[in-house]
Amino acid sequence: MCALLYDEHIDGTYALGEVKHEQWLEMEEFPPYEFAVDDGEQMYDTPFANGTKVYQTPLAISWLN
Repeated sequence: MCALLYDEHIDGTYALGEVKHEQWLEMEEFPPYEFAVDDGEQMYDTPFANGTKVYQTPLAISWLN
């Protein structure tokens, strides 16, 4: 049985094995998802064809008025 300290729970399943935890820490130096974050930021900053930049459904927008 593996006993975890309270502070280790933040690492999720990577806290269960020392080898996996080390691999995860090494991967985080150059995260494989970093390009997707940059692409998402560009998409978020690009206005829609109608000129708006609101990422909500028309129903949600109508509640604001």
